[in-house]
Amino acid sequence: MAPLLLRAGIGQDREFRLETNSYVFQRSGDGLRQEGGAPVALGAKYQITDPSDSATPSFGVIARLIPPSGSGSFRSRRTSGDLRLAADWDFAPNWSLNPNVGVARVEYEEGRTFFARTFAATVGYNPTASLNLFVDAGLQSPETRGGRSAVIVDAGIAYLLTRDVQLDLSAGKGLRGSTSPRGFVSAGISTRF
Repeated sequence: MAPLLLRAGIGQDREFRLETNSYVFQRSGDGLRQEGGAPVALGAKYQITDPSDSATPSFGVIARLIPPSGSGSFRSRRTSGDLRLAADWDFAPNWSLNPNVGVARVEYEEGRTFFARTFAATVGYNPTASLNLFVDAGLQSPETRGGRSAVIVDAGIAYLLTRDVQLDLSAGKGLRGSTSPRGFVSAGISTRF
């Protein structure tokens, strides 16, 4: 999987977003291999508050629409999407908390959809201006129609190589649910144009 998120700022408080997991290779516990192009999500973010005082949380709304797209095992057949309220809070020197809560319309087998609640949070620690250590957790409830909740956690490190380039590495696993990965390692690069 090669996640891609492109963001374009429009003024001080808006951005347009395009994201996808590109091409996905996945092997399940029973040895079944799936692959294909991931769906593409079109989105927007509106920054509701952006206090000059970093001790006060800032809030934004993120909306995504995922039209039928992708290929192979990962092709979506119905329009889905989500709406989230996200916060960013520097609650102590060198520490930050980034929670978000939302609702999603999720596609599952045979092109059917259902609504789910979502929650995610990241706690970050910056020992230096260029180094960030983080722990993430995410929940979707239910994970399938009529199912239970899915929970995933990961931890990692991000390093600012330059003002405009960041490298990151993380590892995690699904703690609950059948749709979460049992274990994963990811590496990434982010750049600002």
